[in-house]
Amino acid sequence: MDSNTNSYMKRNLQNKKNSKGFSLPELLGIVAVIGILATAGYAVYSSVHQSVKETKLKNEVASLNTAVASYLGFGGNLDSVESPEEAISRLRAVASSDLKDRIPGLSGSMVDSRIAARLQNKEEAATDEARVRWNGTKKTFEIAYSGDPGIAEFYINDNDAEFKHPKEAREFFQLYAAEDDWVWDYQDEKGTVLAGPSDVEVTQSIAVTSNPSPGAPLTSSEPHPDAERLDMPGISKIGGAYSIRDYDLIVELSNPNPEGTSDVFYQIDHGAWTKYNGQSITVTPETTLAAEVVSANSSYLDSGSSFHTYEVKSTTLNAPKIRTTSSTFGERVNRFIWVTLEDTNLAEDPSRMEYRVNDQNWKPYDGFFVLDVAEYPLGANVIARAVSDEEYYINSAPTSAVMTVDPSLKGITGGEFHDPDAKKSNLYNLNEDGNFFAWGRLNNGHGNNKDGVDSSNNGASKPYDPSGWLDDEIVKGGGQYAQNWMFFSGQGQDELAVGEQFHIGTLQYYNSENKSNSGVESVRLNLGLDFNLEGQVYESQFDYSLDLRDTADGGNVWDSADSIHIDYGLSNTVYDTGTQEFGLAIEFGDSTEYGLTTWDEFFVQEDRIAVTEIRGTLYDLNDPNSMVLPAGTIESLPAETTSTTIETTNPAPNLGSGNWWSDGGWLQNWVDRFSSWF
Repeated sequence: MDSNTNSYMKRNLQNKKNSKGFSLPELLGIVAVIGILATAGYAVYSSVHQSVKETKLKNEVASLNTAVASYLGFGGNLDSVESPEEAISRLRAVASSDLKDRIPGLSGSMVDSRIAARLQNKEEAATDEARVRWNGTKKTFEIAYSGDPGIAEFYINDNDAEFKHPKEAREFFQLYAAEDDWVWDYQDEKGTVLAGPSDVEVTQSIAVTSNPSPGAPLTSSEPHPDAERLDMPGISKIGGAYSIRDYDLIVELSNPNPEGTSDVFYQIDHGAWTKYNGQSITVTPETTLAAEVVSANSSYLDSGSSFHTYEVKSTTLNAPKIRTTSSTFGERVNRFIWVTLEDTNLAEDPSRMEYRVNDQNWKPYDGFFVLDVAEYPLGANVIARAVSDEEYYINSAPTSAVMTVDPSLKGITGGEFHDPDAKKSNLYNLNEDGNFFAWGRLNNGHGNNKDGVDSSNNGASKPYDPSGWLDDEIVKGGGQYAQNWMFFSGQGQDELAVGEQFHIGTLQYYNSENKSNSGVESVRLNLGLDFNLEGQVYESQFDYSLDLRDTADGGNVWDSADSIHIDYGLSNTVYDTGTQEFGLAIEFGDSTEYGLTTWDEFFVQEDRIAVTEIRGTLYDLNDPNSMVLPAGTIESLPAETTSTTIETTNPAPNLGSGNWWSDGGWLQNWVDRFSSWF
């Protein structure tokens, strides 16, 4: 290698070392800029592409709807079409009539026979891309942007060329002449002499019925080659489905074109065309109304017909309202419940109401009815509905009201002694609860009586032991050093019934040997009966006067027996709830040994303790049939209790010289008292 060559190679290597390229940050920056530009470009491209696609779809829909109008105008029928594919198939068809050569107007296909459609897939349908659907009511193609999948695009499919002319039968109102040389076949007939024009009030409502005479509105003259097509007539209520309650519909037409250029004609159910003069048109269910603007001069073309079909949406009736005087039966209150039904439907609705109770058959409702607890002891379920025999009305869903049965009475009784009638206040004592009462003079053990009570034992010289109340053995009360005393214990009631006797409580009574007069004539016993009357709680108070009757000690055990007597004449036995009155009659029931009872008096032997039941009967004073005398009246007492001189081991007490039934007698007073309640 010569020196020149070697020198050239060195210079070349030196130049390569001194040359510079792009650094890594510069390369990354360039890549980022290119990415941003690409993204922006793609977004712009997508937007433009979507806009172009949507514009193309709108133009195709407009062309298809024009083809639909032509198809319908020349004998086609799309009533049964439910999808856009089926509509396109109809538009591709040609008339198959043997009279093809006599058909005026178009008889061939309305669109290119190669037209095809592509449906959206699920992913496309989930976006807001435009899609084409078929509106069977309006008989038009429509564009939507959401909902079910539709046609994404239309395209030309050359593979369908062999099916380009499917044939179908069409109906035509007019055909060219088959026999005459004139355009139409005709016969000469003598004209009818008309009576003259008829005056029609333009504001009247015309109920149009189907007219079998075919025809169409005719223009007044041949149109000019440059004539402008008139706009379709306006319509106040377009075709569609309306509630049966909206019928009959009143429809009005309007002419949007310049005044004097045209007239509006309408047709009902393909009948004769009628000129519209501003009158209201009455439309009934399942009616088809056609309207068209017809040119009055050659400068305009007819608008073409618009068709409107009026269908019916069935209406579900409203359920009746059930109104009752109570939701709960009772034995006395609400024994009868009145039920009424209220129709909530429109007055013009052809509906009626039916009802049934529990599992009974349906009955027509003619007015209020009454339910008796005796017939429905377990309660009643009233079910009601609105029904109709007319088409387009659906029976209402049933509604119900339940009436339950509540136990007649529940209560708890309690009692307190109060207001003793004493000669001196220190002759008696009441405990804090009021259920223990002691009375009489204390004996000091030296034959001298002493007024006052011993405070060491709750005011009584004889301590009382509740555990011994019902003992059968003889209980000494303390002899001549003791006071008389009595103790009342109330009892809760699980269930009461008006007119039926129940247990109020027990009364324990000790009759001391104190030989002096007790000094206390009477004491009052207040009975509180808190009862639940069919859901309503009442806190009633009944107050009774108890006579404390002393007898002289000595003789047989019953001659010296003291007693407690219920004085109804001085008792308050009525409670008023505000809506009704109740009376509570009490009486003495069975007694333990050493005691004897009549219905209103309790006798206890001297220096003995006895316990008796106090029974009560609650009466509805608004119901005379519920008031009866308590058990144990003169008609039912044992015969020996009416005698004053029976000599037995335990003779009956002396009831006094007063006649039980004489004027002023205690039984007569009781009857008079209860008689005043009626």
